[in-house]
Amino acid sequence: MKLKVSKKKLYSIWLFILMLTIIWQDFYLSTVIGRIGSTPLVVLCPFLLAFEIYTAFTNKKWLTIGGDIGLLFVSFLALFLIVSCVYISFTVFFGEISYLGENIIVKTLKQSVYYIFIILLIRNLDNTLTKIDSEKIVSNLSFYIILILFVVLLVEIMEINKNWIWPQKPSAWNFLHSNRHEYYWRIRLLTAESSFTGTMVMFFSLLSLLYTKSKLRYFVVIFFFLVYLFNTDSKGFLLSFILAFILYIIFKIKPKYLLFGILIAGIIFTFFIVPYLSPEKIHSYSVSLMTRYTGLIAGLYSVIFHPIGTGGLNYVYTLNYLDEVSKITKVILGDFANTAEIQIYLERGSDKNIDIKSTIGHWAITLGVFGVGLYIYMCYKLIIYNKSNSYLLFGTFFFIFMTIFVLPIEMEYPCIMFLVVSQFIYLKNKNQLVHES
Repeated sequence: MKLKVSKKKLYSIWLFILMLTIIWQDFYLSTVIGRIGSTPLVVLCPFLLAFEIYTAFTNKKWLTIGGDIGLLFVSFLALFLIVSCVYISFTVFFGEISYLGENIIVKTLKQSVYYIFIILLIRNLDNTLTKIDSEKIVSNLSFYIILILFVVLLVEIMEINKNWIWPQKPSAWNFLHSNRHEYYWRIRLLTAESSFTGTMVMFFSLLSLLYTKSKLRYFVVIFFFLVYLFNTDSKGFLLSFILAFILYIIFKIKPKYLLFGILIAGIIFTFFIVPYLSPEKIHSYSVSLMTRYTGLIAGLYSVIFHPIGTGGLNYVYTLNYLDEVSKITKVILGDFANTAEIQIYLERGSDKNIDIKSTIGHWAITLGVFGVGLYIYMCYKLIIYNKSNSYLLFGTFFFIFMTIFVLPIEMEYPCIMFLVVSQFIYLKNKNQLVHES
C-alpha cells in the first residue's frame, strides 16, 4: 500500500518546521557565527537557496514572490549597499579601514547577510503560504506552537518559583540555549533573554485564534497569554501591550467605551506592574528605558547630519550619537537620566552589542530619510492589510510599538512572519472578493 501525501500537507509540514525554528532564538551556532546563528533557520539556509534556484527555472512569476513586503526589504538591501559603498569609499580614501577593532568592509558584508537572509525567508514563507492557500491551516499550526510554548513556559515558571521541587538554580531548557551552563532568572522561553519573548507570544496567540470557533482553543490561548503576562519581566512587552490596547480601543471601540478601555489598561498597569516595582526593579527599568529612549533619539537625530544614512558604518556613528544624546539627556533630565548601560557601551571600546534597540531608530541611522520612509511604508502596509481583522489589527499596533521602542526587526523573525502572513491573508481575501464580483 502506497502512502500518498498531498503537496498541501508537505508544505504544511514545512511551514511548521519554519515556525519551530522561528521560536527557537538561542541556537548554539550564535556562539560560533554571531547573532545570525541564534536561530536554526540558518541551518535551513541551503533549502531556502535551493528553493530560489528551483523557482527561478520553474516559476514565471519568480520575481514577484514575496509581494510588497519582499520588495520593501530588497529595496532596503539595495539602498544599504549603495550608501555603504559611498561611505566606505570616503573612509578608505582618508586611510581608515577599521573601527573598534572591526574591518568596516567585513562589518558591512556581515550586515548585508542579515537582509539577504530575511529576503530569502520572506520569499519562502510567501510561496509556502500560497501553496497551502488556507488561513485555517496557518491558525492550526500556530496553535500547536502555542501548546509547545505553554509547556516551555510552565516548566520555566516551576523551576524559577518552586525551589522545593528543583532546589538547584533555574536551568530549565538550558540544553536548548547557546550558553547552557549559565542560569537565567526570568521567563525567556526559547530565546536568549526575556525581551525577545513578547513578539512570538503575541503573534502566535493572535494567529491561533483566527477563523476558529473552538471554545477550548480560546480558553487555552487566553490562559497561556495571561500566565505569560503575569510572569514576564519584559518591560518592552508590557509597555507595547498597554499602548496597543489603548490605541485599539480608540480605533475599534465606540467613543463611549473609550474610558472603559483606558480603565482596563489602568487596572492592568496597577495589578500587573506596580506590585512588582521594587527599588531594584525600578532602577533596572529606568536603565532599560533610558537605553531604548537614547537609542531611538540617537537614530533620528543622526538624520540631521546624515540624510542618506551611514550604511554599514552605522555602528561607527551609533556610538558617537549615543554619546551625544546621552549627554544632552543628562543636561535636560539631570539625575533622572540613568544612562548607566549607555556608559558601559561607550567605555568598552568595542563594537560588541552596539545596537539601537528600535527598528525606526536603526533604519534612520542606516539609511537616513530613506530608512524612515521605508519604516513608515511598512507600518502603513501592515495597517492596510489588517484594518478589517480585529485580531490582526491589534497585532499591528503591538508590532508598531515594539519596533519603535523595543527591538530592531532584523533578528525578530516572528515579526517577519507576521508581516508575510498578514499580506497573505489580505491578498487572499481581496482575490476572493474579485472572483465573487
